[in-house]
Amino acid sequence: MPTTLTVIDSSASGFPDAACYYRICSSELLANGATIPIDRDKIQEVRRLTIDSLLDTILAARLRQNDNVILVVHAREGGISLRLLRGTDTRARADALSFLAGTHSSSYLVPVLSLSELQIDTLRRKMRQVQQLGLARLEIRGCKVGLWEETLRATKAFFLANCVGGPVVRNAYLRTQFNKHSNPVDVERISEHRNGRVFDISGGFVGFQTTPRGEHSFDLNNCRATSQEVFNTWVRRFFPVAGNVPEGSICLHGQYVNDSLILPKETAYFQNLREYCGSSRLSLEGLEGL
Repeated sequence: MPTTLTVIDSSASGFPDAACYYRICSSELLANGATIPIDRDKIQEVRRLTIDSLLDTILAARLRQNDNVILVVHAREGGISLRLLRGTDTRARADALSFLAGTHSSSYLVPVLSLSELQIDTLRRKMRQVQQLGLARLEIRGCKVGLWEETLRATKAFFLANCVGGPVVRNAYLRTQFNKHSNPVDVERISEHRNGRVFDISGGFVGFQTTPRGEHSFDLNNCRATSQEVFNTWVRRFFPVAGNVPEGSICLHGQYVNDSLILPKETAYFQNLREYCGSSRLSLEGLEGL
């Protein structure tokens, strides 16, 4: 059975709550509606993650052919929001990954990537070691990364995974606490509030409100359930949870669309994922203009 390595940028500016979400989950949904398994003993939190430390983490995990990697990072237009190496300013944009995966000499790339020849050679050596693994999938969980096919293509060329995927909308992980002994009337009233969602679960209700906080984040407020049992049923229905549901605070994951949170087992969730499984050959050495 394939193994899945989950690598998380756990910096305060990254996704510090993602690891506790994946530790209660059994699988991750893909763009085609299928899933890949989550291996709890292969969840790696890395502060100040870079492409260099990502390659190190993948190699240290001793993955084999057709294993998977989930990468939880921020993303922007043109690439994932990681530096190539710590202490440098060059980002892992599609053009940078494409140049590293291409045929230009390291000396040619020195001024292009603002790295030394030794740094470029080191990155390429690790890149080739990862390429030789023959990964089945690299699933990037970063905001809107699936919108940019150039990024998916360049990332595929760099890692040589069979498929690279990610969301076309904003991506979120957060830790929150629910009041699990709420009056049913109080929970139902959440739907009257802006951005409120109420779920009618057998025997009761679960509800919460989303509140935008800046362009790329939000808070969950007024989180209520009518009982612990109803809450547990809701979690299992909408999240791929394995084992017991935590009784205290819980880490949730979803896609943030139009100030609303789409949960992983809702149909819209996988419809908002895209993947690239085409050729690893790039038509350009660098994807100019990104």
